[in-house]
Amino acid sequence: MQFALMDHVEGNADTPSAEVFAEVLSLVEAAEDLGLAAVWFAEHHFGVHRGHLPATPLLALAAGQRTRRIAVGSAIICLNLHHPLAVAEQVATVDVLTGGRASFGFGSGCTPPEAAAFGLTLTDEVRRERFAEALDVVLGLWRGTPFAFDGRYFQLPTVTLRPAPSSDLRTRTWAAANSVESAVLAGERGVGLMTSRERPPNHLQEIVAAYRSAWERAGWTETPPVSGGFGLYVGADDRSAEIEVAATIPPLWEKVAVRPEWRAAPAPASTAEAARRVGFLYGSPETVAQAIAVRQRVLSLTHAHVQVRWPGIGPSQTRACLRRLGREVIPHVQAATTGD
Repeated sequence: MQFALMDHVEGNADTPSAEVFAEVLSLVEAAEDLGLAAVWFAEHHFGVHRGHLPATPLLALAAGQRTRRIAVGSAIICLNLHHPLAVAEQVATVDVLTGGRASFGFGSGCTPPEAAAFGLTLTDEVRRERFAEALDVVLGLWRGTPFAFDGRYFQLPTVTLRPAPSSDLRTRTWAAANSVESAVLAGERGVGLMTSRERPPNHLQEIVAAYRSAWERAGWTETPPVSGGFGLYVGADDRSAEIEVAATIPPLWEKVAVRPEWRAAPAPASTAEAARRVGFLYGSPETVAQAIAVRQRVLSLTHAHVQVRWPGIGPSQTRACLRRLGREVIPHVQAATTGD
């Protein structure tokens, strides 16, 4: 099981973006030293979700220039907001300049204000169909041979992409899925599946099963890669971890409390209950490792993408959390999931 550091590149509106980027890039360097496999950045526009990063390939390239081994990319690029030719060119350029370390995830979703600003009206049907076409264009262009496309949303005359990325870039590419339909789309195209930390286990099982079935029907020969999303904080012990996340959990709960599945639910009775509802793990290295290992067994995960930067947790605590993750949690999980 491989681990990726995932970051939404968040910060307060009055925090200079340069400070946010510097903090994130320092974590990237630490993640490489600790042996994590990849680092993925999220795309947000106009400060939505406190995000400071509208262009993930740029920060991925900066991360690649500071590192030697770790894969760099996105979780996710909001593909519906861009022309797929431009995205294919940008990611290919990152792949060439980092020596074949690009690992980008794509998704169909974005917020209504973001879509409106880009002149788009995305119903569920349009969002999914447009995303499928865009992903087909990106993957087709990456083959490095003449490629043309004539779809409902995108038309492309015969072109050959330059620079051409490594021939195995598809196997380092991911699609986020919160529905069976999106999971099938990913499996058919032979890209990895990214799952959300906020979905209940039974829903995730359904999504992963649909993905693996689609992968097998399409005839792909590799092991289907599935990455589980985890929000977490690793403390020195369970008690101190609970104290240190006390200011972090309530805002996360408030964001999801408006969803249909939670509107009628009573307020969480404890920090632990609120954390469970939002898919947030906290505790000692052993406690967190055991929780990840359980999810790995349930879903047969091959990867995990973990978020460690949170409001209410300072930079020094975040770095300590990342060190415990790399030195204690990951070895424990890998031993548990390989039977060693």
